[in-house]
Amino acid sequence: MVAKEKPILEKEAREFAKQLQQSIEKKDGQFMDDAVDRDEIISRAGLKSNSGAREFGAGIRKAANMGSKIVEALSKEGSYELVRIYEKDSKQHMIFRLYSDGSINYHDMELKRKKGDIRIADIFVYTSGENLSVTIKGIYDQFAGIIDKSNKTDSWISSLPDIRKKINAGEYQEAYDIYMNIPEEGRKAKAFRIVKVEICSGLDDEKHQQAIDELLAAFPDEANMQLILMDAYFMRKEYDKVMGAINAVDKMINKDPFLDYYRYLCYNVMENPVKAKEHLLLVTANYPAFADAQLELAATYLEENNPDSAKMVIKNFRQRKSFPQSRMDDLLNAYPDFSME
Repeated sequence: MVAKEKPILEKEAREFAKQLQQSIEKKDGQFMDDAVDRDEIISRAGLKSNSGAREFGAGIRKAANMGSKIVEALSKEGSYELVRIYEKDSKQHMIFRLYSDGSINYHDMELKRKKGDIRIADIFVYTSGENLSVTIKGIYDQFAGIIDKSNKTDSWISSLPDIRKKINAGEYQEAYDIYMNIPEEGRKAKAFRIVKVEICSGLDDEKHQQAIDELLAAFPDEANMQLILMDAYFMRKEYDKVMGAINAVDKMINKDPFLDYYRYLCYNVMENPVKAKEHLLLVTANYPAFADAQLELAATYLEENNPDSAKMVIKNFRQRKSFPQSRMDDLLNAYPDFSME
């Protein structure tokens, strides 16, 4: 008889989350790569038992280096941080926030114990609104017939991994060209529609809006599309709806103070400086190492002609060598009369 694994305690989950976050901060995805239970995720995907499904599953196991992919996706000032730990159905979960180049996503990881070690049993990805195992199942179902009819040396199959590499490198047109080589039936899968939205966000507003509209038309009742809707509403200048989407995400996460940064951005374009500054001060207090917000605070004080407060923020910014100092230089160049003296 196989001994029953002990349940994971909250303090164990918290220590595990700490190790994961520290490894990503060091730009090392190996800890998370090893922690993902690929066999469990493939099992939950419920693929068929034929040779095509087995080959597909083997490919997923090989490619499912989640930690390495997150490290590749992070910009220099990006972050991957624990938001909260909670228990559901006697299982420990941890929610991480991925922030890079202004975009945001959340990963809700279900933890399990396997042979005494803590592993990640599945990951709920907020931009897709489903578990990774469900996404894998959906991609397989969408592509099964197409792949059976295709030669495995077809260029569109072998080039699929390059899409993510091109996105991470900021080569959006190249990523789009690869994406458009995928057979039309395959591009209908939810995961690939979401990838198209991401690609088009780096092209132009018209293509980005069209990709969002196509996604929402195909999946109109997906509650977890709020992160994508934030961008859609912002482009349409429907700022009340932007705020509604931000609040909906906050409710799903069960509170993330980081979202005050997006409330600030929204109130800023709505030309409500009082509410904008209120939320900016909250996020800079909660996240002093968040460079984007510190830059915005310096800009706010300079715009207010509040030199003493501006100097304090700028001084602290200059002391953090990891902060993008060239961006602070650009900001100060816009205020030639300002002096730190």
